[in-house]
Amino acid sequence: MKRDAVFSVVETLGHADDSLLALAGVYHIKVQKRPSDWEEMKLLKSQEYQAAINAYDEKRFVASLVCGDAMDSAMSIASKNIRAGVPSRRTVRTTAM
Repeated sequence: MKRDAVFSVVETLGHADDSLLALAGVYHIKVQKRPSDWEEMKLLKSQEYQAAINAYDEKRFVASLVCGDAMDSAMSIASKNIRAGVPSRRTVRTTAM
């Protein structure tokens, strides 16, 4: 049950991350050239982003009930970052042993 809850919340975090990057792409288009349907694209991507974040928060709630405080704390940080516009994907550095 814990594994399923964690998988589900990580999957929805990925969707939220993807929607954030798509929204950023719409703003990047505006900087380069502003197509006639830019406002509509912005609204659509903003709505998708908000829906993805809301889905993440729902899954986060379930996972926090199943997994406990440590997992809830980590997921809370991810939620705050994604709402602040910080993508969750980071370059992971590995050190050769």
